[in-house]
Parts: sequence; C-alpha cells; structure tokens
Amino acid sequence: PTTEARVLAFLHQHTSIPVPRVRRYVSNPGQTWLLMEKIPGKRLDKVWPHYIPLQKFLVAWTLRGYIRQLRQVSAAYNRRHIPGPMSDKPEKCNGIKYLFSLRPAGPFKSSKEIVTFFDRYGTRAIDYTQPLVLTHGDLSMRNMIVGDDGKLWLVNWEWSAFYPPCFEYIA
Repeated sequence: PTTEARVLAFLHQHTSIPVPRVRRYVSNPGQTWLLMEKIPGKRLDKVWPHYIPLQKFLVAWTLRGYIRQLRQVSAAYNRRHIPGPMSDKPEKCNGIKYLFSLRPAGPFKSSKEIVTFFDRYGTRAIDYTQPLVLTHGDLSMRNMIVGDDGKLWLVNWEWSAFYPPCFEYIA
C-alpha cells in the first residue's frame, strides 16, 4: 500500500480522528491511485468566512485535539524513530515545500541525521532530542472537511511522515 493508505489504516486503528477509509488502491509502475470514501460536507476554507467566533474556536480546539492524538499515537508505531514516510524501510522525505523545496532529501536513518541536514542551511532551531511524531504535512483548511455530520474530517495525508514536532507548524 501507499504511504497514505498505511497512515489512514494506522489512524483508524489507533485514533478517533475522522479520516476517510481507503476502499481500494491500484498501482501501475510509477503511479498509484487510491479510491476512498467520499466525505459528505464542505471544505473548511469555503465555510470559514461564514463562521462566528465560537465556531472558529471550536474548530481550532478540535484540531488541537487531533494534533495531540497524532503525537501520542506516534509511540504505537514501531519505526517511529526513522524520519520520513510510514514505510518498511527508510524513504526519501518530501512534501513540505518550505523544508524540502522541490527535491526530496534523505533517506535519513535518525532524527539527528535530518537535523544535521537542516543545520547545513543555518537552521539550528530544530531539537533532535525530541521524539519524532506523525505529522500530516499539509494541515490547511483545504484539507479539512466539515462533514454533514458536524465532524471535522482531515483528508489528503499524502505528505504525512514522522518528523520533529515543529515540522507540522512549518508545513
């Protein structure tokens, strides 16, 4: 399965974060397609301007809880000490354009290796002693759906990976 499919299965098993279920995936050399359940609702970026302050606060509070769950559940993954996508082996890191630009980096074997990579560019603010956590990698309103059921759903986990906690904020 793709990284996104692995992450979604892991989240269904270990969290209460509403994420779509993968129904099927099809792979061809160089391409993979995921068929996922459709989440009835509207993207958060479309409804946000119409929200009153209390609704905005509740969305932020809910998202805070989801990030806490991601950080806590990271300990349940046996390869959480390897930076990058959820995989059976170390893989190149990509996705967070502010960090990896247009080309993937790595693979990295440890948190210290990824921090050393960024230290070459004068970035000394990342603490490699913190445990790596599962990050979404693209938390933005366009990747959140306010379901017809009232839940805040997180979609598009393509760039999810294990990184230092600050990477979620940078992404």
